[in-house]
Amino acid sequence: MRVLVGVLCGLFAGLCVRAQSAETMNQRDKDGKPQGFWYIRHPERMGDPPYTEFGTYDHGRKFGVWHVLSSDGSLMASQRYKANALDGESRYYENGRLTTVGNYRGLNPDQPFDTIWVVHPVTGAERKVVISTDRGATRHGIWLYYDPESGRPTLEEEYQVDELIRTRNMGVAKEDSAAFLQKVGKLPHNRGLPPARVKATRLIE
Repeated sequence: MRVLVGVLCGLFAGLCVRAQSAETMNQRDKDGKPQGFWYIRHPERMGDPPYTEFGTYDHGRKFGVWHVLSSDGSLMASQRYKANALDGESRYYENGRLTTVGNYRGLNPDQPFDTIWVVHPVTGAERKVVISTDRGATRHGIWLYYDPESGRPTLEEEYQVDELIRTRNMGVAKEDSAAFLQKVGKLPHNRGLPPARVKATRLIE
């Protein structure tokens, strides 16, 4: 079923593109900023394969769901944006099969700093964290990794402002865990196709 979902998502994404006319795609507003539905082909760069992405701009800023397709047209990712920053759930695929579902917290691009509430994983105490908005978005919430062959969840991670606070092994044997984590590191979202994986940093009080 998980394989079928990935294939159907890819077909739906393709239908969305074909439904657009040349007159409504890749338009700009009066200030020259991308506006409305855009379809963008990215060439091969620095050893990374070419890919295509499409979605909607609001006066130069991505919003809503954007889809990323590989050079052969298979779905690589569906990512939700707000004000040009990843915000909410993102899904990543490998050969049309779901591999990862993760959550981002977008940062306000109109301010130099943003504030996020975090909860201490042991005491449950809440506090505010001030973070530079230069980072665009942070991993914030649950990330689930799936075996693309069986569709079973294998690993659960919980992040707060890019800091890994909890990991739960959901089916990877000890002897296979190193190989599995190496495979996770090679998935599209961890190779910078897009978005680039953000390195964990210390929280700013």
